[in-house]
Amino acid sequence: MTNRALNSHNVAAPLTPTDQEVSCYIDYHIQLTSHSTWRVELVNRKSADEQWMAVQSSVRLIHVDSGQSLKISGKQLPEWGFRHFEVTTNSEFIPETATWNVEEHRYTKVEDKNEREKDMNDAEMIPTTPYSMSFWQKFAELQTKMFMTRVDQPMEHMYSSEPLEWPLLDRTTAYWISNDSNAQIHLIGNFVVWYSGVAAIFIYCALLAFYLLRRKRQCYDIDEETWLKFRRIGEVLLSGYLVNYLVFFLTDATLFLYHYLPALVFKIMLLATVLEHVYLLLR
Repeated sequence: MTNRALNSHNVAAPLTPTDQEVSCYIDYHIQLTSHSTWRVELVNRKSADEQWMAVQSSVRLIHVDSGQSLKISGKQLPEWGFRHFEVTTNSEFIPETATWNVEEHRYTKVEDKNEREKDMNDAEMIPTTPYSMSFWQKFAELQTKMFMTRVDQPMEHMYSSEPLEWPLLDRTTAYWISNDSNAQIHLIGNFVVWYSGVAAIFIYCALLAFYLLRRKRQCYDIDEETWLKFRRIGEVLLSGYLVNYLVFFLTDATLFLYHYLPALVFKIMLLATVLEHVYLLLR
């Protein structure tokens, strides 16, 4: 509970000067009603009498004084803004950046201000009418929300990375940074395993090309059972790696190193099987 009013006025936003600044503050001595009045519009309303629902309803917040939509610019504020994403208003409505929804609704009938704040802080989400969802309804809702999140406009992030940077661990992701010292917690892999996995991919592809060319000439360097096993390695592990990795080159979203982890599992298993195959050849 912040007890602050959402305010916007004709001042340039700190990182996006073409947009209007948005802030939250409280001042009992200055009345700025026009600056803190917003109109709520349901974006996905199917009928005129449809109510505003938590989670399910998508809304647009229109600043009444300027007629502009509340949006997220995609830029990250510096330390004085606690590295939050910048929120502004703009006259152009882009659904991906100017559509909002309410994740939780808290309700109380307590009149006393102090008691009301305590009640609201301690309260759980209370629906106005009894509502129950089956497992599959909850599953479908969560999948829909996750799918819709991924179509948001790509945003810049200080720890985001590109797929080309993942195989060689060029960029890590910070999960926690201390404000009082240099202590940090990063997502970072084992360099030996990471780089060996990349080498295993090239070694496997080189051996596969070598075996195929030799078999075209009726030269069989390994027995049929070993050859079939070697082929299955590519069909399962190499294909699994490529499917889980190459898809991100087509993804128009903010990406981080942890998106590479499913592909990394296949790369590590491929490393183990390639080492086994090379060992058998050298034995």
